[in-house]
Amino acid sequence: MSHIAEHYPNFVKLLNKWMWMQLDPSARKQLLCTTLPVNYDFRSKCHRGRNNVGMSATASFGRFTGGWLCTWPNDKGPKKQDKFALRAWDAAVYDTFRQVVMFNGNQAHEVDPYEGTRVSIVWYAMQDSWEMEPSLRVKLEELGFNPPVSSCECSDAELFRSAARL
Repeated sequence: MSHIAEHYPNFVKLLNKWMWMQLDPSARKQLLCTTLPVNYDFRSKCHRGRNNVGMSATASFGRFTGGWLCTWPNDKGPKKQDKFALRAWDAAVYDTFRQVVMFNGNQAHEVDPYEGTRVSIVWYAMQDSWEMEPSLRVKLEELGFNPPVSSCECSDAELFRSAARL
């Protein structure tokens, strides 16, 4: 667990509680999360999550224009498709300003250019997090995270079924 989560547990609880309140009940069941990076003025280039599993969620705040989340829902992954071959017009575009948007972080995604000050939060589960020590699982749950209990919850087949329901 990060030193920030240990020293500021109420802040982490607040962010998690806000996120869960934004999601409808069916989406809440689909989101497994162990990790919560907060990004200040960071524009994510096109990438695929390397160490995350399951669905991801994100929201943004600040005084900015632009900064939409672009995802490629038909991306077949790194072994089947080069992310640089993706076409801009095939992207799904989401406004994450003050709202939670769920997406498949294993598929190509990026943040469009923006002007101003932008803070973003991303929630996701780390790969192999189902193997964590029970004491860490309890701590994460107390902070409002929803860690996976088995790898089956994070399988690609289940992930893509979940993404299709969103």
